[in-house]
Amino acid sequence: MTTGILLAGCGNDEETTRQIEETDTQPVGEFSTDRQASDWQLFLDETQGIYPTEIRSTHQEGFERIIIEHAGSGPPTYTAQYTDDPVNPAPGLPVVTGDQAHLEVLVSNTATRDEIDEDQMLEHNTQITDLDTEATGTVVSFVPVQETSTYVLGLDEERPYAVAILEDPVRVVIDIQLAEHQESW
Repeated sequence: MTTGILLAGCGNDEETTRQIEETDTQPVGEFSTDRQASDWQLFLDETQGIYPTEIRSTHQEGFERIIIEHAGSGPPTYTAQYTDDPVNPAPGLPVVTGDQAHLEVLVSNTATRDEIDEDQMLEHNTQITDLDTEATGTVVSFVPVQETSTYVLGLDEERPYAVAILEDPVRVVIDIQLAEHQESW
């Protein structure tokens, strides 16, 4: 069983590959406050029945990690960006967390209504606040709408972040850089 994904990149014409694990002490990617997205064409036909089942957190040196675990298989795609006005995708009402900044993560190629086991899935508009985190106050999870799941992370301020998709089981991993380490990566 695989517990991560392989990331390949090029630097100085030399190919490098790294296996990412949920417990890695290195960030899942380069920290930035800019919009981030996966390669939309990479996995379009390989996903089945993906929906959120659990949200948890861990601490690493210099960053905190939010893990959103999913049922189903195959890697979905994602887009993440800060928003001033987070919205519940159904019925379109504002999301209120009490936090100062909101990072919205959209995960596409997720389950249709017929593929969801409602006994396993997190309830619509679930607000997780009992995380062991410094910067992240709230994570809000929504049921997939039009095969896209929406997550809103409420933070104390806009901070650099990195996102990756891990497999077996499918997990969206969001690393949030902590202020005292923003220059060290």
